[in-house]
Amino acid sequence: MAFNWILGEKFDYEHPHHGSMKDLWEKKWGPLSEKSVWPFTGGNHDDFQRVFDELIKKEVNDPTSDDYTKAFTPVVKDLLQQAENAEEQQAVQLYSRASALLRISRFPHVGPNSLGVKKQALDLQNQIFLKGAALMDPPIREVKIPHIRRSGKDGDAIPVLLRLTKKGNADELTPLVIIFTGLDGYRADNAYQSDALVEFGWSTILCEIPGTGDCPAEPIDPQSPDRIWTSLLEWIEKENKNMRFDLRRIAVWGLSAGGYYAARIAHTHHERLLGAVAQGAGTHHFLRRDWLEKASGHEYPFDVVPPFAAKCGFDNAEDFLTRGMDLFSLVKNGITDMPSCKLLMLNGVDDGLVPIEDSIEMLKHGSPKEARFFPGYAHMGGPESFPTIHAWLKNLLR
Repeated sequence: MAFNWILGEKFDYEHPHHGSMKDLWEKKWGPLSEKSVWPFTGGNHDDFQRVFDELIKKEVNDPTSDDYTKAFTPVVKDLLQQAENAEEQQAVQLYSRASALLRISRFPHVGPNSLGVKKQALDLQNQIFLKGAALMDPPIREVKIPHIRRSGKDGDAIPVLLRLTKKGNADELTPLVIIFTGLDGYRADNAYQSDALVEFGWSTILCEIPGTGDCPAEPIDPQSPDRIWTSLLEWIEKENKNMRFDLRRIAVWGLSAGGYYAARIAHTHHERLLGAVAQGAGTHHFLRRDWLEKASGHEYPFDVVPPFAAKCGFDNAEDFLTRGMDLFSLVKNGITDMPSCKLLMLNGVDDGLVPIEDSIEMLKHGSPKEARFFPGYAHMGGPESFPTIHAWLKNLLR
């Protein structure tokens, strides 16, 4: 018997941007680029227009190809040359534009074991971002935290972006918000989320999730995130005097695929956190084969199954479709039946990437939780979701 998805008739609808690179640009990405909204945050529309004109002209339709990524190189080089000779604030803007180009160039996924031009693009993006981030107020810097709880094939360091608020008195402890990034947007891409938070008087740490960016956790090991979060939290406890962290006021905010890990850490490390926000979180049903096969035609710019499979450490999509549910479902793994800290589940009701059922499922298990759903909005909940999250965190961290 077919599952009756809340998405309804939209479950079977294939979005028109999936036909070609021309369709993607004209029917989805171009309008987003003009507005400088995700995933074009910090970018310049004219820069992207130059690249996509070339991609469309050469009929490059495979985003996983080297030709796709290399098409961004000339524009990136132009911006970097300009930045070298620019005044400070103009240089920050030019680095931001170059970073945004590199973000799109290495879509839809780069992981810690990735090789080739997409990994090179990510490495260059991180270098460029850190140049500009050092000039921000307050600045952002990279810290490589020892992964003291590593096991198996885990790496030995957890690279994070640290931003300390300047608000408050020098002897006043400050709340800390740890941001978990997503499937395709990594530390540098989501650093802008910290702008409002540091103004609220909170410090921030941005951390990538297993199987993405430079995260050292073994992607296919369901328990590897628990180990890196333990290493991270123990480092925070050790360093709190130097950085004025208030250990009683630590919150996690997980974005998109990071929402899965926010929901998980809210249970596995509930005694160390005051609360967590899981925004756009897949927790259980999103791993169903029938969902994933249709989700590949929904709002995500590309076929979402291959990058999800790679992120989870599988060599091919079929293995992920067959084994992903048993390995990673928070329900099947018993995580949802554990006690949790305060947890806000938040998403758009019309999410075609991860079903709203996954947020509802969390309300059926374990400790009582909070939820805020946005009718008519897709993945992540639309523009109203972020003020809602800020207000919830303000109430939590006051």
